[in-house]
Amino acid sequence: MNKFISFFLLALMVLAPLQGQCEDWKEYFNDGVGTFYYDKDSIHYPEQKKILGFTVKNKEIVNVWTKIKYRASGENDTQLTRIYCLERECMNCAGMVNLFSKELSGRKEPIEPGSWGESLLKKVCP
Repeated sequence: MNKFISFFLLALMVLAPLQGQCEDWKEYFNDGVGTFYYDKDSIHYPEQKKILGFTVKNKEIVNVWTKIKYRASGENDTQLTRIYCLERECMNCAGMVNLFSKELSGRKEPIEPGSWGESLLKKVCP
């Protein structure tokens, strides 16, 4: 019986962290509208490129989950955002328009100096 209880507790300790989402939200911008966050664990590079015959991750294009916590209401909006590092452009950056979307839509927008987009670019681009 003690072996069964020990096994059950060990299994619970191992499997419990796997349940739910393991988000690592980091603040990257704060203004009168709210506080902006990105999920550090969600950063990924959706495209590949060839360098000297090897296929590698294209780190010039970054997908990352972002959210804003609005100051006035305290509510959160979350979306998938794509940053084009070298071009200084982004998709799904303007006004958190595709809330809770798992897909990117719209067109690339320039990232303005001093904007929250620029702050995100500095955090997620190599």
